[in-house]
Amino acid sequence: MFAGAVERAIRAAETAIALSPSFALGYMVLGFARLNAGRAVEAIDSYEHGLRLTPFDPQNFEWLRCLAVAQYFAGNPEAALQVATRALNVRPTWTPTLETLAICHAALGQFEEAHSFVGQMRQLEKPPDTLAQMKVRRPDWAAEMASMLRKAGWSE
Repeated sequence: MFAGAVERAIRAAETAIALSPSFALGYMVLGFARLNAGRAVEAIDSYEHGLRLTPFDPQNFEWLRCLAVAQYFAGNPEAALQVATRALNVRPTWTPTLETLAICHAALGQFEEAHSFVGQMRQLEKPPDTLAQMKVRRPDWAAEMASMLRKAGWSE
């Protein structure tokens, strides 16, 4: 059932983009749907295109965070770190971005930096997980994220 819903979301976003090629939100939703489908490499192009169309969207901190996660699972932790840093510059106290930064630094063996972001996370309220569906669909990705967070010093 979930797979069918994600595929319908992908088709709907593709249709919206076909009708209005400059519809930035369509690209963002397409990236989000592709990421939820476990298609990180495809999600990257969608997010990057949408971000180019709307560089001043006040929600870009979340789109950048999702792009960072896509980069991470596409095997590009350095690129993920760069994008997550951009997200942090947009909204410095967004816990999901701090989490993504901790994961990237841990994956790169930069544990002092990872611990620093975990420390910041502990000071803030954790908002709802916008990637919860992706984690259900891709338990291997959820386990990878949890493992990197543990390496960064996070424990729940």
